[in-house]
Amino acid sequence: MPFHKQGAYDAFDSIVEARRHYKRCRTNKSFILRTVRKSKCDRCGNLLSEKPADEPNLPDNYDGNRCEYHAKTKSVSAFHYDCSWKGIMDDVVDLAEKMGA
Repeated sequence: MPFHKQGAYDAFDSIVEARRHYKRCRTNKSFILRTVRKSKCDRCGNLLSEKPADEPNLPDNYDGNRCEYHAKTKSVSAFHYDCSWKGIMDDVVDLAEKMGA
């Protein structure tokens, strides 16, 4: 069962549970997984239970993650927390370059 806390992400035990909870949503949602058994990061390809490939300085017990539910396609993208922010910042840079900034 997800928990809801003002200013925090929803949290689920599995991606299946998240899909079931969000199935009627019409907007994209962000959430975290409490248990990251065999989910892989869509950015670096490592398991979410392992460190991101390009971040060797993180602690060995790193388990930060951030997932996106895409309402239009009813699909989920899972990322390490750091990989997620790198993707967002890459998108910002690409947009700035397109706008000529």
